[in-house]
Amino acid sequence: MKLLSCIALVCCMVASGVAKAETTANTIKARGVVNCGISPSLAGFSATDASGKYHGIDVDICRATAAALLGDSDKVKYVPVSSADRFTTLQSGAIDILSAASSWTYTRNTALALEFVAVNFYTGSAFLVRKSLGAASAKDMNGATICDTQGTTNEHAVADFNKLNGIKINLLVFDDLNQVLGAMQSGRCDGYVNDTGTDAVLALQLRQTGNEFVVLPEIISNNPQGPFVRQGDEQFYNIVKFSYLAMVNAEAFDITSQNVDDLRNTSNDPRVRKFLGVDQDLCGTLTLDKECFYRVVKQVGNYGESYERNLGAGSVLKLPRGINALWTKGGLIFSPPFD
Repeated sequence: MKLLSCIALVCCMVASGVAKAETTANTIKARGVVNCGISPSLAGFSATDASGKYHGIDVDICRATAAALLGDSDKVKYVPVSSADRFTTLQSGAIDILSAASSWTYTRNTALALEFVAVNFYTGSAFLVRKSLGAASAKDMNGATICDTQGTTNEHAVADFNKLNGIKINLLVFDDLNQVLGAMQSGRCDGYVNDTGTDAVLALQLRQTGNEFVVLPEIISNNPQGPFVRQGDEQFYNIVKFSYLAMVNAEAFDITSQNVDDLRNTSNDPRVRKFLGVDQDLCGTLTLDKECFYRVVKQVGNYGESYERNLGAGSVLKLPRGINALWTKGGLIFSPPFD
């Protein structure tokens, strides 16, 4: 009897866990849109065009999830969040995914009860400073005042850099990037500290106002960035994770938004046929239909396409792939086998 009772208890716990794990996906299906938290006006990552439509490498995470889960990459409601409130917004349930140039850290993955999904942009924090200062190194910035935004990890990184090098770089913290831009233009700050991608965005905006800034060579912290979801929903975590990794896997197989239809019909590569749902239903494990990864590639593109149009040669930022190249090309971006 005790054995039967234990088995019954385990079965109840498993059933309860499954029901809980399906909550976010079912809620989204009933709602008809994915609620996605993004950084407002961060070119290359999440910003609107002249028609008000959002674009960016972080936006594509949301679009890929919507394509896989809802069948349409446009079924996303974008919710602008600040650096200070982005994690509490996710915790509250107001958004399903946080895809806002957010770094993976120990505290965010533990104390905040959030789940980091996957790295879509490898970067690190560096100082963006006025070219006229003539600084060749961050160590030359003793006594300088550097702008920062609330809710980042830069305060700790700068404090550690100061202590390690026996200098004092002062931080002036603002609520958002627009306030930082104003402070930089008015001369309240000698520079700015953030990841190199955000530095590039701000440098571009400042250049348009006639100000020249340079990024100093020291990387004072590593910032692997990507989306977050709430802990406790393994199914939705996997949907977001593998919707993004489908983009990486597609690039590894040279599958693009332009050739995916042709490859689905003509490819003899068993890996491609399996991935695109021709010979096998990989998506069924996620409780999605068998064409979920095909739709991600068709509607959003592979990772390389997303990078090039948002951050790379096809963008205003012109950031080289560098460590964000595929691992087969000397970078850090990779996907596990879709087996």
